[in-house]
Amino acid sequence: MWSLIANIAGGTLGEWVKSKGRVAQEQAKARASAVTNGIPGWSDNWLVIVWSFPFVACYMPGGGEYAAAALAHIDALPEWYVNGFFMVTGAVFGLDKFIKWKK
Repeated sequence: MWSLIANIAGGTLGEWVKSKGRVAQEQAKARASAVTNGIPGWSDNWLVIVWSFPFVACYMPGGGEYAAAALAHIDALPEWYVNGFFMVTGAVFGLDKFIKWKK
């Protein structure tokens, strides 16, 4: 009887460990695929909206003043912040496109 219980428990535990290993492998493959393929996320969309705002606002009634105010606020920001924003934007828009191009 004890051998039967040990076989059932050992088999169940062994299968559980194997299934955890398979899940971990699939998760690793998914992460590698996401990095390689560059899954677009909300950051891309947000940056497109931010970069497009002044241009689009100029065509909306009364939007030109908002666009001018937004650009004036950007001009008043510290240079290190604006440069950092440009670097982040370049990384989001440029790095994944460069990786795809090199493939």
